[in-house]
Amino acid sequence: IEKYGRDVLRFYLLSSPPWDDFYFNWTDVEDTARFFTVMENVFTYVKTYVEKAVKPGKLEQEDRWLLSRLNTVVTECTEAMKTYSPHKAALTIKNFVLSDISRTYIKMVRERVAERDPAAMTMLVKASATVGELLAPFCPFIAEHVHQQTRHLLVEREESVHLQAWPKAMKKNIMKDLEEDMNVARDIIEAVNSLRHDAKVKSRWPLSKIVISGSKGKEPGKQLGDVIKRMCNVKVIEYGKTPKTNTKEFSGGKIHLDTKITKELLEEALLREVIRKIQSMRKNSGLVKKDKIEVTIENADELKKSAKKIEKTVGAVEVRFSGNSGEEIDFSEKKIRIQIRKVESR
Repeated sequence: IEKYGRDVLRFYLLSSPPWDDFYFNWTDVEDTARFFTVMENVFTYVKTYVEKAVKPGKLEQEDRWLLSRLNTVVTECTEAMKTYSPHKAALTIKNFVLSDISRTYIKMVRERVAERDPAAMTMLVKASATVGELLAPFCPFIAEHVHQQTRHLLVEREESVHLQAWPKAMKKNIMKDLEEDMNVARDIIEAVNSLRHDAKVKSRWPLSKIVISGSKGKEPGKQLGDVIKRMCNVKVIEYGKTPKTNTKEFSGGKIHLDTKITKELLEEALLREVIRKIQSMRKNSGLVKKDKIEVTIENADELKKSAKKIEKTVGAVEVRFSGNSGEEIDFSEKKIRIQIRKVESR
C-alpha cells in the first residue's frame, strides 16, 4: 500500500480466482501498477482535450467499434459479477483499457481529437466514465477520481460514482462482426508496421499501397479499409497475389508493402516531419495551444504550396521560407532549419 496505493493492491488481489490459493508476487503487483499508469494517462488525455460536454457527431467505423466493445465489456463484467467471478470482470476491464482504448482507439483518433471531432471526444468520455463505474467495486478511489473528472461532461450523473447505478449494456450497439473485423485490421496494421521497421521506413512517411492476399479468396479487413489505410499511412489497399518481397503473414493471409518512395510521397513525408518538429519545438518552449507563433523554414522551398496547412496545423500566423538559423532536422540527405517565435497577443 505504501509503495503503490490501496487501489493497486485491491485490483491485484481481486484479479485472482477467489477459490485458488493465493501467493503474493511483487512482479504481478508491478504489472498491475503499470496498468494503473496507463489508465491514468488515458484519463489525463481525455481531460486535456475534452473540456466541456459536446453533442455527439457522426460515428466513424472506429467509433462504432469502440461503442460495440464498450457494451460487450459491460455485458461480460455484469455476467462475471452475477456468477461470483470478480477476477474475470477485473481482467476484462484491464484488457479493455490497455488493448482497446489505449493501444488502439486513441491512436486511431488522435488527429480527430486534436481537431475537436465531437464523435471521437464523446466516445472517449463515455468509455472513460463507464470504466470508472465498472471499477467502482474494485478500486473505489480511482473510480471516484474518474467520475469527478467526467461527470460534468455527461448528463444525469450522480454526485459520487458510488451513488451511480451499475452500467447497463445496450445490446443493439454490439456488433460482433465489426469487433472480429477490427481484430483482423489490427493484425494487418501490426504486420505493416513490422514491414516498415524491416525496410527502415518511418511510420510517418506515407507509402503508395499494400497488397493483401487473403486465405481462400477472402478480402480480410475490407470493411475497415479506411481505418487500415489511415493507420498504415498508405494511399491504396489492393487484394490479390502478393509479391515475394516485403511480404509478411498475418492471421488472415499475407500482406505486401510497397516501399517505393515517389517525389510526391517524399514531399508529403517532409511536410509531416516539419510539422512534427514544429509541434515538438512548441512543446519544449512551454507554449500552449492558444499561443500563436511565426515560423521560419530554410531549405524546404517545396513546402511553400503547403504553407497554409502548416499555419493551421501548428497555430502559426505566418510561415516564411528564408533565414539561416534555428533547429536542424536531417531529411533525405539535406539539412532543414526551423525557427519559431511566439507572437505576443495585442
